[in-house]
Amino acid sequence: MNRRNFIGYSLAGMGLAGIPAEFCRGIGNAVPGSDNDKYTREAMYYKLIPQGARCELCPNNCTVTEIRQGDCKTRVYRNGKLFTRSYGNPYYVNTERPEIRSLYHFHPGTELMSVGTAGCNLQCLYCNVYEVSQKSPAEVPRKQLFPTDVITGCNKQKIQTVAYTYTEPLAFYEYMFDTATLANKQGIKNIITSNGYFRAEPLKRLLPLLNAAVIDVKAFNETTYMKMTGGTIAPVFETLKLIKASGVWLEISHLLVPGWTDNWVLFEKMGKWLADNGFQETPFHINRFMPYYRLSTLNATPYDSLTHAREVLLKSGMRYVYISSPDDSGLSTHCPHCHTLMITRNKTHALTLPKKPGICNKCGNKIPGVWS
Repeated sequence: MNRRNFIGYSLAGMGLAGIPAEFCRGIGNAVPGSDNDKYTREAMYYKLIPQGARCELCPNNCTVTEIRQGDCKTRVYRNGKLFTRSYGNPYYVNTERPEIRSLYHFHPGTELMSVGTAGCNLQCLYCNVYEVSQKSPAEVPRKQLFPTDVITGCNKQKIQTVAYTYTEPLAFYEYMFDTATLANKQGIKNIITSNGYFRAEPLKRLLPLLNAAVIDVKAFNETTYMKMTGGTIAPVFETLKLIKASGVWLEISHLLVPGWTDNWVLFEKMGKWLADNGFQETPFHINRFMPYYRLSTLNATPYDSLTHAREVLLKSGMRYVYISSPDDSGLSTHCPHCHTLMITRNKTHALTLPKKPGICNKCGNKIPGVWS
């Protein structure tokens, strides 16, 4: 099944695998901002201006008016207030493992309840879920799943982690924040997989509720980042620093796009910047680009390029670098001290683990992560 067909099935059945049907209810296309739209909430971060409202959630700083929605497709201005349309109406609901979300050093072998709505604050040229990320919640199939329903589902399924993922969780910040608050009170963990294109204040408010984050660094210089995504790179580096300083477990992902991000000089500079700024033990995932969306005419990333990218980062001081490989060997964790193979994985879950969580069987070295 190709990616486009999968999207069509994600709520029809396949994407809801393992989630009891009673927790998800079908809904129609509600009118954004109307009084009877129970999937709309007042936005948490905005300022009123003469034209309407300025959203202060991300660096786009969108001016939202009666006739112009926010770039993320989820923000509208009505009756003197800014509203989000992505509350309690996810497109994507699924049970998954952390490894699917490029989270390798965080509770391997456990299950997540993953949720995500339509919308995104970037416009990546290669987005493989653009049919959802570049639309508003009212334009795609969606289900009713309010924060209390997410927690009820987790408790029923004995799932201990909620992942805010699939599209960009910043686009459904209020829904994520309220769900994470309820989860935190009940001892359920919260993780995000994000492009990191946050403003500092909303991120700082969210961080105390999070247990882990995967941030996708899409390019290593301003020009490439702008051309590929429509955003700027500095806020992403600031996000990395804030998450690292907060103590929330962090992993980094990057899509290696031929002709765009396979500049080895920049790759080496990025590796050194990460190592010099305290990220040398932060797992780094180099993912393989496949032709899609507006970059559909490019070739897939050669495996040799992935291998070379890994070598560049390791020489720069990074200790845990993972790559796509035909035999999945690039997904394994080796002890950096004695080089013993510690953890093997495929693309969906961990296959073998040490006898003691996160401890090398041979030399006793502890691998950074959240293992138990």
